[in-house]
Amino acid sequence: AALVGGLAQCVSSFRPDRHALLVDAVLSLHWRSFQRPLPSMPAVVLQFVEELVSAAPAFLRQCISALTHSFLPVEGDEAGDGGGEDVGAEASTAALVHKTLAALLRGCPMGTDFVFESLRTTFPHKRRDAHAHVTFLRHCLAVLRYSPALLKRVVGLLVARMVELDVEIALQQRHLEEAEGE
Repeated sequence: AALVGGLAQCVSSFRPDRHALLVDAVLSLHWRSFQRPLPSMPAVVLQFVEELVSAAPAFLRQCISALTHSFLPVEGDEAGDGGGEDVGAEASTAALVHKTLAALLRGCPMGTDFVFESLRTTFPHKRRDAHAHVTFLRHCLAVLRYSPALLKRVVGLLVARMVELDVEIALQQRHLEEAEGE
């Protein structure tokens, strides 16, 4: 956490051509899973993101992608059974992510296109369980609170994906019924 905090203090010297791998390494940290050992890690990483985009807007797309990717539950926590004791920490981290994303969009309103593209590409695969889908959908709807310009596109995306899931469920149900009939 101290290293990321130190990096946040020198982001004004970051250049996309020289520091993209370093930024990727920071954003790739499993900062959401550090709740127990390093409870300050999410706040430090998100502060780094805000400082970075403020100093070097060329990193906006990369940072938005990392933030929207955090809307998916951590793999292995598909059933939402993270032990129960981390629920408050997860909610706190989610609130920080949305606060950071809202701040980025206030500073760079053109980032809404990046947000939509990232939501579209990050959308959970149809084979992921209901917990992953519900969690992601809740975060998508939360984004609309502070970015109403995305309303039409995000709602269209959500409807299209829900129709795909409905068709997939119907097909699976039909296959199960056919298998039972045999």
